[in-house]
Amino acid sequence: RMRELGLFGHSIPKAYGGPGGNILQISLTGSASSAMNAAHILYEGMTAEDRGAQPIDSMNDASWRAGADWFYDQGIGLCTAFDPDAETVEQFITRIQTVANCSVTKSPTNGQWYLDVANGIYTLGDLPILTDDNILEFSDKPTVLDDMVNSLSVEYFDVLTKAVTTTPPIQALSLVTTNGLHHTVKQYHEIPAGPLAARICQRDLQSLITPTRVFTMTTTRKPYSWRRSTYFRLQAPKRGITDLVCTLAQKSSGTLKSGAMSITAVPDT
Repeated sequence: RMRELGLFGHSIPKAYGGPGGNILQISLTGSASSAMNAAHILYEGMTAEDRGAQPIDSMNDASWRAGADWFYDQGIGLCTAFDPDAETVEQFITRIQTVANCSVTKSPTNGQWYLDVANGIYTLGDLPILTDDNILEFSDKPTVLDDMVNSLSVEYFDVLTKAVTTTPPIQALSLVTTNGLHHTVKQYHEIPAGPLAARICQRDLQSLITPTRVFTMTTTRKPYSWRRSTYFRLQAPKRGITDLVCTLAQKSSGTLKSGAMSITAVPDT
């Protein structure tokens, strides 16, 4: 039963995730079930000998504890298993990051692995700043809502009924009225219960329907140490941006011949 639910957890200190260690009680209709803290699944995937086999010393303790506490407080517990015949360790880590909306990245400055959650929590004065002086090339592409998804359901695995189940659609009614219905279904079989699936569905739909911009930039080495899913301030008056908090979505560290970097960022919404 423990293996079936993905409750591995043997390599993670009990302090991770707050009281009760790494197991969360997920509310179900008329019952409850245990699920594993999303940070612990990733930690196990990174460090277990039969998976990532990363040394414990290479895991940045503070970031993993902060991430585990966040998922614990939010009740984001997942049920899954790693099948080496069906996926690689990298694929396993990627799908957990996707459903949990976080990133596991290795710092180029200290070689440690960090867990960063794009949860909108930061201290503005502590964020690094990217300015016009750091930007060599700049592209600003706004999203187009006409054909964007405006109705979403999440397919999850109900641990009580042992069946794949789909949430009722959550819709942005104003966009449906204006542009017609554009419905899709996201598959998150790691989610064990309907209430959590509905919350994740709402999270993803909000992200899909929020008008935003995508900044693609070639920069100096300023963002070299920055990690995916972390925040920075973009202050680029030449581009019409006075002060805007952004999330780092992608980063390329450049080449030996060129110190320039390529990054992709989106405004924090």
